[in-house]
Amino acid sequence: MLMLACRCLILQAAPVSTSVVVDFDDLPENQPVPTHYGGITWDIGYHGLGDHDGYAYVISSENGGRAKSQPNCMMNEWGVRYLNIIFDTPVIFLGAFFTRHGTVESRWPQFVGFVAFMDENDKYGRPAGALALSSSKPAWLACSYPGSVVKIQIQSTETTYGLGGWYDMDDLSYMPVPEAGAFTYLFTGLASFALLVKRRL
Repeated sequence: MLMLACRCLILQAAPVSTSVVVDFDDLPENQPVPTHYGGITWDIGYHGLGDHDGYAYVISSENGGRAKSQPNCMMNEWGVRYLNIIFDTPVIFLGAFFTRHGTVESRWPQFVGFVAFMDENDKYGRPAGALALSSSKPAWLACSYPGSVVKIQIQSTETTYGLGGWYDMDDLSYMPVPEAGAFTYLFTGLASFALLVKRRL
């Protein structure tokens, strides 16, 4: 009976967080990703070809995109080197699939990486994983930062033109962080259970 009561406390504390997968498939192609989409503010990208600033841009597999899940994916317009994505609330960022875009080898990025920002006062962030893009097939880049983040900067490197190179990204994934109150409720329940067990012993 006591074990059943404890199990009920755990189940009521908070629903299990499930990952959110941003796949761009519900968006019209050939235009920027909406400023607010998928629980994310999609910021302007910086330092692309000719020092142009660009956007996260929706492209379909029929128009040259290499999507992990059909039909759409995201391309970094102008080959921007830095693209910021800002979450509505703190999240556990899991990662995304990346691949080279297009057929011009000299414009492919050599590396794609993440920089994680822990809170609004974090000015510099922390490196959180990198991937060498050596194939035209989508490859998963996992975020190596273990805590919650409010912003991720996607960085890419391509040396020929001194820019980031063109990549496609798809199925970006993250998990919402449960509210603090849910954890408080859970641990209070577990502490009460432990006290009851101790008294019975």
